[in-house]
Amino acid sequence: FVVRVAWPLLALALAPPQGGIPAGVSVVAALACLTLSWHSSVKIAFHPPQESGTTYAIPPELTPGEVLDSANLDERGIQQ
Repeated sequence: FVVRVAWPLLALALAPPQGGIPAGVSVVAALACLTLSWHSSVKIAFHPPQESGTTYAIPPELTPGEVLDSANLDERGIQQ
């Protein structure tokens, strides 16, 4: 909210009292911030697209021994 709305509005509001070149720089910076902060790529940066994942069973032959031991499975993946 601060970067997208508050700072550009504050920069635009305080530009006229500055006068001359500083006012122009303030207006350009505010407009640049507004333009860049409301670009569609920024929305993706804050809210990445959600992808549904899939799970695959790992064959017991490829599973590390300590994982099988902690799950109380033998080397064939059968409950002991």
